[in-house]
Amino acid sequence: MGYSKSIIAIAGNHLDQTDGLFKAFKYFDLGKDKQFGNWPDAASYLFDNFLKLANDDIAIRGIWSNGKWTVICDPEMVDIMEEDMIEDLSVKLKATVLTFLVHSTSGTYEFARYEEEKLRHFQLFEGVVVENEGAPLPEEEGLNINEKITEQDLIGLAARFGLDLDFADVNTKFTVKELGYNDEL
Repeated sequence: MGYSKSIIAIAGNHLDQTDGLFKAFKYFDLGKDKQFGNWPDAASYLFDNFLKLANDDIAIRGIWSNGKWTVICDPEMVDIMEEDMIEDLSVKLKATVLTFLVHSTSGTYEFARYEEEKLRHFQLFEGVVVENEGAPLPEEEGLNINEKITEQDLIGLAARFGLDLDFADVNTKFTVKELGYNDEL
């Protein structure tokens, strides 16, 4: 089994605005949160249940803050593709938004940086660079941000922004939210 992560990280602690965060992606909160004290338990719940719940028209997302970033984990790997919504969220919050997608089984590696507009976007699919938009970020220095990118490169890039994509050193409460789809979907 490959390594898979789909992360949206918003600069600052926005846990008091979760309704607005998810509304930006056209979801509404069903009020059925589950709390976890560690990432392995939260990840097990997310990845073991997202398909079954999706069949019942329920999306689940993990959300937490490390103080510097509010992090959303999308086991379906769909929200990260909503570039206009992410850009709008960056504008609305006046905050930097980073996205990371790692799906080693399919050879898909992607990241983006938004600061009220998309400043940088890199995507590799099956060994082919699909998009390489914007000037390279200083944080990319020394990493393989090219056709040879690996999950370790994206983990390293995230670490340079203060994000642990393996969540090994994240000491916080993890919330898994059950979300409904609004009529616009």
